[in-house]
Amino acid sequence: MFSPPLPSRRAVLALAATLPLVAACGRTAPLETIERQAFLQRGTPEQRAAQIRQAGTELGWRMMDLTPGVIRATLLIRSHSATVDIPYDATGFEIRYVASTNLNEGRYNGTYIHPSYNFWVRHLQRRILATPVA
Repeated sequence: MFSPPLPSRRAVLALAATLPLVAACGRTAPLETIERQAFLQRGTPEQRAAQIRQAGTELGWRMMDLTPGVIRATLLIRSHSATVDIPYDATGFEIRYVASTNLNEGRYNGTYIHPSYNFWVRHLQRRILATPVA
């Protein structure tokens, strides 16, 4: 019976070294920051705060006024959490990463995170823009 030659030790070590990187590729993505986004309608800073709070609350984010012009939002899903700051004024807003738990955030010095984080933040951005000014 023919038996194929065994792989060299070097080949086995190379494969073992690359497997974690390949496995991690599907579970990490570059950390996204929503840069300055203009609101679609006119409004006052107070109306913007209400608009942002309403949008986040509708999506399950906990919204808290951090300072005038900045809302801190935290999303808790099972054992995962994401916290962002949303600086805003009458004309626009940003969404900035603050912290997270169980989203692979520490793996690459804060430059990569689980893709779900980016999905949640983009969904929050779209909801803020779609929420009418009160």
